Amino acid sequence: MIAVSNDKLFAALAAALDRPQWIEDSRFATYDARFDHRAEMRAEINGALSGFTVEQAVDRLQQHGIPTAPVVGVRTVLRNEYATHRGLIAREEDGFETLASPLRLRGTVAPQRAPEPNEHMDYVLNTVLKEPPR
Repeated sequence: MIAVSNDKLFAALAAALDRPQWIEDSRFATYDARFDHRAEMRAEINGALSGFTVEQAVDRLQQHGIPTAPVVGVRTVLRNEYATHRGLIAREEDGFETLASPLRLRGTVAPQRAPEPNEHMDYVLNTVLKEPPR
């Protein structure tokens, strides 16, 4: 994942990938131009990165101040020490592991299992709908 959301970061990307000509190319000179020519921009970036491993590319781009990270699968994240440390692994009651939300908002509660069918029927009928039990 490469996050280049402005002209300053784009200049850093061009420098990191040894493509100074991108800055002067009218298709890529501004954010709007890059958006309008995103297929060509993607092809240029893919070509420039083709000689790097993922690790090499991430390292090089990060050295130039470009927000970058590898894209990995769920199984990889579930075994990741950092993800575990940050509490990004949710373990359900039955031991199933999945990814937790990375958002930490005041007042939120931890994920809970889904209710069984009709588990809260009495509460909904008696309290929410104020109907007699069925």
